Amino acid sequence: MLAICYGAQVVSAALGGAVAPARVPEIGVVHVRSDDPALVPEGPWTSFHVDGLTPPPDAEVVARNDCGVQAFVLPGLLGVQFHPEVRPAVLDDWAGRFPDLVRDSGQEHAAMVSAAAGREAGSRAAAHALVDAFLDRVATTVAP
Repeated sequence: MLAICYGAQVVSAALGGAVAPARVPEIGVVHVRSDDPALVPEGPWTSFHVDGLTPPPDAEVVARNDCGVQAFVLPGLLGVQFHPEVRPAVLDDWAGRFPDLVRDSGQEHAAMVSAAAGREAGSRAAAHALVDAFLDRVATTVAP
């Protein structure tokens, strides 16, 4: 299972972790530090959430940033807090639907979307690398 953002939060809570409001909402581009860049590439990822997670007790945290856990692994499961699947048009739609959240996070709608468009090719490559690594390394494992 590849659990993205809210999916990672749901899986975390269901398996003994926790979800709580983040100290700071993560809106727009976030930088992710990875302990396993072959699985979760480091660098900028699109994010759009106000909650953070504490992973399940047996999970291995493989990526984080100053806001907290960004990715964790369990047998057959990769949970990520960011959105590898989001293209600039989707970010533009979300920002339009939640203008107060964008403003309150210190972002400016047009600049955020423009930055996402400027890094779209790199984002696409990183997303493909993440999904390929997930399929090769995580999806083939099973829980004990």
